[in-house]
Amino acid sequence: MFQCCFCCWKEPFFVTNGEPIETWEFVSCMMEAMGCQRPRVNLPAKMLLFAAQFSNMIHHRLGLQMSSTPPLYPDAVYFLSHTRTFNISKARRQLGYAPTVSLEDGIMRTAASVSELQDNLGISRKQGACGSSKADKLLGSGVAADILLWRDEKKTFSYITLLFLLFYWFFLSDRTFVSSSAKILLVISL
Repeated sequence: MFQCCFCCWKEPFFVTNGEPIETWEFVSCMMEAMGCQRPRVNLPAKMLLFAAQFSNMIHHRLGLQMSSTPPLYPDAVYFLSHTRTFNISKARRQLGYAPTVSLEDGIMRTAASVSELQDNLGISRKQGACGSSKADKLLGSGVAADILLWRDEKKTFSYITLLFLLFYWFFLSDRTFVSSSAKILLVISL
């Protein structure tokens, strides 16, 4: 498998299957192979990076860094939003390395081993890696859960837009709260 010599025992080598793939495509293929649904919503990396930095700042300002971890790390967003490819020609040349498992076969083997591990540990499929999330369990299956979990994207978007407009109408405009309420009641009564 490897032809090793003492001249390269302190050198680093990249050992992959030699097939380049984007990070999110790999994650999606793994999720699909394990029977999970592919992510439906794609968010821009810059927006997630801003959200991660903001949550990190709030986490530190509230003094929670000792008791818990922030929900999202900026480093994780950066890592997952950039694709990396590694050149294995040095390993092929100096070690005689040749990939034996294709990317597709490796994904299928990994999914099978995860499934086997779940069976051995007595974990049901619903409790597994792609079962109900904490948010699904906490919110249930009501109307509010459908809106908050973006199950119906049009409904969620319309509610968020309505909330933004109400927030703008009452708090960001130059009107007082009483005059804003009076104008809304006038519109409703007509």
